[in-house]
Amino acid sequence: MYGVIFCCLAGSAPLAAVIFNVPYAVGWGGSAGASAFLVATICLTIFTVGYVEMAKRVTAAGGFYSFISHGFGQVVGLGAAFTITAAYIVFAAAQVGVFTFFLSVLTDDLWGGTLPVLPVMLGVLALVFTLAFFDVKLTAKVLGVAMITEVLCIVILIVAVFVQGGGPEGFAFGETLNPFDLQDNAAANLAGPLTGGFVAASIGVAFFGAFWSWVGFEMAPNYAEETKDPKKVMAPAMYTMVIGLGVFYTLAAWAITSGTGPSQIGLAQAAAFNGEIPNIIYPVSDEFVGGWLSFLIKLLAVTGDFACFAAFFNTSARYLFSMGREGILPRALSRTHPVHKSPYVASIVVGILILAWSMAFYAYDSTLLGQLFKLGTFGPILFVFGILGIQALCSFAIIAYFWRKDREGWHWWKTGLAPLIGGVVQIPVMYIVNHESGTLGGSAPILTYMVYIVAAVFLSGVLLALYFKSAQPEKYAAIGRFVHDEA
Repeated sequence: MYGVIFCCLAGSAPLAAVIFNVPYAVGWGGSAGASAFLVATICLTIFTVGYVEMAKRVTAAGGFYSFISHGFGQVVGLGAAFTITAAYIVFAAAQVGVFTFFLSVLTDDLWGGTLPVLPVMLGVLALVFTLAFFDVKLTAKVLGVAMITEVLCIVILIVAVFVQGGGPEGFAFGETLNPFDLQDNAAANLAGPLTGGFVAASIGVAFFGAFWSWVGFEMAPNYAEETKDPKKVMAPAMYTMVIGLGVFYTLAAWAITSGTGPSQIGLAQAAAFNGEIPNIIYPVSDEFVGGWLSFLIKLLAVTGDFACFAAFFNTSARYLFSMGREGILPRALSRTHPVHKSPYVASIVVGILILAWSMAFYAYDSTLLGQLFKLGTFGPILFVFGILGIQALCSFAIIAYFWRKDREGWHWWKTGLAPLIGGVVQIPVMYIVNHESGTLGGSAPILTYMVYIVAAVFLSGVLLALYFKSAQPEKYAAIGRFVHDEA
């Protein structure tokens, strides 16, 4: 059980989320940025209620894909499968850029110089691909130690800011946790886009930073087949992810805002985007704790992002593995390593796709800041939008499944009202993220045509399912139906 929890937590990479995602939330949400995490925690906790109930009955490597397929049928299920698989591959590729930036910050601190971008990108991809051949239990031991250390560092910072009463403006109360102040507050209006100018507050960017921090929390069902009692693992793993991380992220954002000064947080993030400082967290840790903590955070940012990259890589491979096992994609994808039992063929395919995506962004912008703010950001914005849609669809599929196929498991709250609320609340967040994505990417095509790109990926799965339905009904019948009890 603990191995699954550690792998799930590693997928969210707590420290990497604090130093990469929190700046988006507080930079564009301003003094109220921490409230975006509070909203996300509430939304995802309600979503998790139904998700856990579904996971007790359908435990498969497909996760969202399997649940939607059981609730709404194979056509919608395969559309979801293509979307979520593409999302995780893009998320993994984004970590190549983020890792490259974090490693540069560390080497600059160590010897006053940075490493060349391209060799670092290729090197980290090669290393993660190699580790993908190891089994989940071995990975969990390494990730667990690193994750605990990461969390302790941020806890030390949070406590230090709280004990010392905050920064130059004192400790921030009131609007800090008030989501109604996200849309318009003076601090947020100072946040700078990639061009170095200033733009108005953007609740969409704040929510992107918040919800992006939980991506990977649904990984528990993906790893369930590798545990002795998958149904027992689901609830503690899921609720630990959602509530535990929600409290952690909210307090971290609150402490960073208070330590910087609520009215100055937007300017601090603008300085980071303009390359004047590497991150808004380091001045706070320097002032309230000391340079030793800043250095340790820089070091663990590298290891934490590496763990996040590995988790996304493995999840991407497992989605391909699941579809290969069902015969939807080539069955070669379902081959497992003879020693480590890992889906090594699927890992090869994922590695090639990540290489292609990251090299395309490198050709677009080969600078170090480009790796962080373009490769590391544009793709995640695109598929955070997609993930929100899949989560909404999954919530509604859970209701359909229990109402039509498992009335004994029907519960007015757990499988009725909770998933209904959990699905509905995703929709306005999707609209906001899409509507305000230009704040970060300007006229970048990947963000301008966000809805159409995600829709095209989803429809490609739908069309393939329709083809199977008419031409190969045995494959159509297998979509999303290979569950743990049948393995």
